[in-house]
Amino acid sequence: MIVLLGLVLSAISWAFLGLTVTNLLSGSLETRTCLTDCVRNYYYLAGGSGLAGILLATLAWVRSGLSGGMFLALTVVALPFVIVAGIYIIGTLGSMTHRARIDQAVSSPPFPRALISCHEQGC
Repeated sequence: MIVLLGLVLSAISWAFLGLTVTNLLSGSLETRTCLTDCVRNYYYLAGGSGLAGILLATLAWVRSGLSGGMFLALTVVALPFVIVAGIYIIGTLGSMTHRARIDQAVSSPPFPRALISCHEQGC
């Protein structure tokens, strides 16, 4: 029974993940009916229901004596959460890299100091 609830939560997670992707690919931001807050809610609902499904499936797996069938159910339930977590990690790393590049560009001059001093001296 617990694993069935986990599978239902996984299906709900897949549905919210599908809504997220559909709304992100539905056109320009001005023409979409579901804007940023709506897409963010779909995304976090997909992650939350997926995580709840994982917890329930893990509980069912442990209660069953670590049987192979329950592990298969856990693997199936975990897929949408893994996708959401992967998107989150990739987005976080990408924004950190972008922020580091901006900080580096602001703190360093556009030309090396040797070229600037050579230009000033008339090399």
